[in-house]
Amino acid sequence: MTLLELSTQTSQDLENPDYPTVGVINYWYRHAVFSLNNLINTGYTINPTDGSISPELGDQESAILKKMYFVYYYDTKIRANLGAASVDSVLEVAENGAVVRMTNKNEISKSYIQMKKHEQEELNNLVTFYRGNNAVPQAVAGTDDIDTWYDGINSNTNTRTIYLL
Repeated sequence: MTLLELSTQTSQDLENPDYPTVGVINYWYRHAVFSLNNLINTGYTINPTDGSISPELGDQESAILKKMYFVYYYDTKIRANLGAASVDSVLEVAENGAVVRMTNKNEISKSYIQMKKHEQEELNNLVTFYRGNNAVPQAVAGTDDIDTWYDGINSNTNTRTIYLL
């Protein structure tokens, strides 16, 4: 999967917002590939001229990269709402039968915090699953590498046990 395809999917998952655009998401992905390498111990590279990634992203890597973006996205939403929360001190104004209610940015921020926490948990699960499935054993211990046997006799029960050393 190319980064542009992943950016388009991400924008559609966010229901095609005005901001961030597909280009902004693609730019973020191009720079996040190196964080992906650090996170899951891979060696993806970006061609600086056309922005292509090599080797091509698999489904698991794409899902992890997308989750990384969602965590970033909700983090920016939290910061935007918390930074402006002190400005909105009036929540409701009523005059001549008309009522104007402003949204409480603290409550919106709490919702974004929950969404970010959920995305972070899913990212952690994806990374753990990926690392577990792609782990390569460093050494294998077993019966296939040792040819020495030990014949032990238990004097209490008068039984013979053969041990593999």
